[in-house]
Amino acid sequence: MIDGWSCSGCFESVAFLKYWQYWARKSELTHKELPQIRRCHSYDITTKFIYRCTKCGQQVGRHSKSLDTATKVCGYCKGTFELLSRDKNGVATPAKSTPNKFAMFVKENYASVRKRHATHKDVMQQLSKEFSSQMNL
Repeated sequence: MIDGWSCSGCFESVAFLKYWQYWARKSELTHKELPQIRRCHSYDITTKFIYRCTKCGQQVGRHSKSLDTATKVCGYCKGTFELLSRDKNGVATPAKSTPNKFAMFVKENYASVRKRHATHKDVMQQLSKEFSSQMNL
């Protein structure tokens, strides 16, 4: 990566491109074994999560589940987004929307255990014990 800002001591955005080009040419002449230096990257960025528009199919990649699908809409057609995630092979599939077994157990048993215990911490500890004993049967 060429860092014209720190190499030249130039911190003005107007002159930055000139210094960047200078250092890029110098680097190419010095290191002929490297590919040509360009302003834009030439590699594909693989993201774990993909949001796809339900109307036009436009896709937006994110490294985390950071897009709020309830409020954000497609910039092209104003459609809503659906979350896809990549599997181990890199194929994008619709994300799971069903909760896991422990979450379902907590949902079903939280109210009854809450009556016996005062704090949320105690309730969750008791639910964990009950769930693990139920799973070990």
